Amino acid sequence: MTSWPASRRLADIGVRLAYLGAAIAMTWVLALRQRAVAEAYSASFEFPLARWLLFIGAGVLIGVLIGLALRAPTAWGGYRVGVALVLGIPPALLLGTVPAYVTGRWVPPSWITTLTAGSGQAVLAVMVGLAITAGLTSRVADPPPEDRDRPSAPGG
Repeated sequence: MTSWPASRRLADIGVRLAYLGAAIAMTWVLALRQRAVAEAYSASFEFPLARWLLFIGAGVLIGVLIGLALRAPTAWGGYRVGVALVLGIPPALLLGTVPAYVTGRWVPPSWITTLTAGSGQAVLAVMVGLAITAGLTSRVADPPPEDRDRPSAPGG
């Protein structure tokens, strides 16, 4: 089987680099959002839910962009919801506990506090984004004409 033409390989690399560049740019936005959450929380001692959701949303978007950079399908085929749910529900549940214990409505086990402390929330948000892209499937492209089965010669 022959490989892709050079122009198609370069285009694929370009698309992947564009996704990766966007993910790096969004990392800057994620850092700004994390700082905004910390400043709002330290100023008023009230949990800034809207700013926190923007922070988590930036992390999820980074995960989606990284997932697309790692696995940019050439032809979109469909979406496997089950795969995305299996991979995305655990980090999403852990993220969902943060507002409950920051506001004092719930006292979590120490392992949850350890996982969500510091940059743990950002890591969990990126994991949710990666789970979203894990469900993508790609159609198998038609093989090039030279690789298709040819009719055999008569008498062969």
